Parts: sequence; structure tokens; C-alpha cells
Amino acid sequence: RKGREWEYERTRSVCLLCGNGCDISVSTKEGRVAKINSGAADGSVEKYICAYGRFGFDCIEAETRVTSPMKKVGNELKETTWEDAINIVAKKLKKAGASAGFISTAGIMNEDALVLKQLAAAVKSKNLNTTASLYSDADSLKNESADIDSADLIILAGLNPNQWTRVLPALDAAVRRRVNSGAKLIVVNSGDTNISAVATLSIKGDEAKILSEIAQGVISKGAKVPKKMVHALASVDPSDDAIKGAELFMAANNPLIFSSPSLYDASANLSLIKGAAAAVPIESNAKGVILMGIEGEGKSYKEMVGDGMSAIYAIGELPLSKRPKTDFLVVQNSHLTELAKQADVVLPSAAFLEASGTIVDYMGRLKYLCKAIEPAGQAMSHREILMAVAKAVGKDIKEPKDTDIKK
Repeated sequence: RKGREWEYERTRSVCLLCGNGCDISVSTKEGRVAKINSGAADGSVEKYICAYGRFGFDCIEAETRVTSPMKKVGNELKETTWEDAINIVAKKLKKAGASAGFISTAGIMNEDALVLKQLAAAVKSKNLNTTASLYSDADSLKNESADIDSADLIILAGLNPNQWTRVLPALDAAVRRRVNSGAKLIVVNSGDTNISAVATLSIKGDEAKILSEIAQGVISKGAKVPKKMVHALASVDPSDDAIKGAELFMAANNPLIFSSPSLYDASANLSLIKGAAAAVPIESNAKGVILMGIEGEGKSYKEMVGDGMSAIYAIGELPLSKRPKTDFLVVQNSHLTELAKQADVVLPSAAFLEASGTIVDYMGRLKYLCKAIEPAGQAMSHREILMAVAKAVGKDIKEPKDTDIKK
């Protein structure tokens, strides 16, 4: 796949391999991915790409790649036609009805999420959830947009971004670059963090308690805050470090608080005074799937996995290696995972570089993915498969448009 620069076709897209959702530029030659570079604007602190993002495209051609529909015959999965596989799935979903469960990763695109929601409704099931529910509630991911390039104070609460351990590496790089450009950094964490080495102030301890202390410190400095906040924090006694944090916060023009989803409420209290707050999930479109309306109205993810559903429709690479308690399991994924090997039907989905669509990143920005290469074998995008299943169930679903996403 090596070639000269002028031989490549370039496509702008977004990496979906972790919660950062980085902009990327995909170079292709003769229908295959040759290399991937950062696609962020020059001069932005987000001009970064990690090793996974740069070299992870090899997984597209891995031996575990699923390129044809499969169904269980006896104790083995055998290749079958799309028509056969879709009809089997549709029949089982119609029979299961309200006791069917739909579980997806939060790395699917917004368009996929909208179609999935309609398919669940078509079979009269409210049991629809994503892996985002395992580490976040819906409200924590509904924050407004944030801009790290203009932040003059960054607070990292309950997060340990690290380029070397590849945990939110792009966030780690962006924060360090802002610090190098003069921004202040406060790290609030119960454990040790690598990034605290460049922090203006590092406070170790219970994160929610420390954030409340900083907020109370800000109030004691005379900041105007809602009366409810004054009463809620009246009994809080700020530590000396929290007072220092409050002073840094008061001195900032554009403070930005990044937190784990579980700490979003405490972070949002500070952003009510000034600045912005953003919960940082571990999946690229966790915010998007919530905004598209997948909030877990019926049974939860854990309940569906353990309660013995009549049918389970699993989408993407879920953190499951053991088959859930269910009469029928369909796995829709690009690779033959341990879970897929135990499925009754496997539907081959396109990898993210093989599909177009949108996501909403953790800073609230709508990002566009453009298909860089054609899907492998007979694989189709998630929404195309879901629409085909819906049609077999008796429901015609139209492909979502940009206006549907922006509603």
C-alpha cells in the first residue's frame, strides 16, 4: 500500500476507536487504506493522532473480519444469503415483540441510532440501550458545546488522560498544548495521574467533595451564584488547596471543566458560575446516541443481558464474551468476536472507514464521517442492515437526513 503522495485519494473523517472522536485524514490507494493522519485544523491543540488512530486500520483486513451473513446450523456458523439471514432475524423479532432487547455500543453513528430506535418501535419493544449506560446517565451527556482552544483554565476532574497508556490520548495532548500556551491546569483526582506533572494545581482526594469545596471557595470570593447553590454548599468547608483552585477559577475568563460522567453534576455547578463543563465518555458517540433518543426507556443493559429475553439484537463490539440468557441472539458486527461465535445469526457490518454519517463528540460538536473505502465483502452499514430488517418486519424506514440529526 505504499505510494507517493500524489497517488493517494484523501478523505476527511473521524476516528471512532475511543471517546476522543478525533478528526482524521484517510489516504487511500487502489481502494485500500494506505495511511491515516490527523485531520484537525493547523494550529489547533487537537492536531494529534495516537498510535491506534494512525495504525489501527489494519483491523479492516483482519482474519476475524466477517464479510458474509452467517447462521447457526447445528453447532456451527455457516455462511448464508442476506435474504435468508434477514428473514430469520425478522421472524424472531416479530415473535419476541415486547420481550425483544436491543443492545448497541455507543460508537455507532447518529443515523444508525435513529434507525435502531425506529426498528425497536416497529417490533413494539421499549428495551433499547447502549453501553453508554454502563458508565453514564443520560443527563450528564447533554451538556452544551465547549471549546478547548479558547480555554485559559482547564480543570480535569476524575480523568486520567494519558498518551502512553492510550487512555484518551488526544485529550492529554490537547491539554498539555494549552498549558504550554499559557493556560492554567487544575487536576482533581483520587489517584495519581501522569498529567498532574504539568498542572498549576493538583488536588488529590474525593473528586466530588473537592469540586464542591472549589465552588464554595468561589462563592466566598463574592461570585454571584444561584441561591440554590448557596444553600446546597453552605456547610462545605473549603481546604486551602480548594481556595487556591477557586482563586484560579475566578481569575480565568474561559474556564473549562472536563470530568468523568459520574462527576458531571459537581462540574456543572462550577460552569453555572462561568465557563463550560463537559463529561468525557469512553466511546466516540456516547453523547450522540443519547441526543438521538436512546436513553434506556425499558430494561437496562444489565437487565437485558441477565433477565432471559426472548431475543437479543446486539450491535457492535460489546463488552460481552459469554452469550446472554436468550432464546435467540443476533450479532451485528464487523468482526467475529467471542460473542458473535455464540450467536444464532451474524450480520456483517461495515467498519467506520467504510461508512458515512455523523457523531456528536463530547464537546458537543457535530462531526461528519465520509466513507473512505468500500465495505469488505457483503458487509453493509449498520443502518442499511437495520432498515432491511425493519422492512422484513413490515416497517419501511427512510435513511435519516442531516435535518433529522439536527432536530
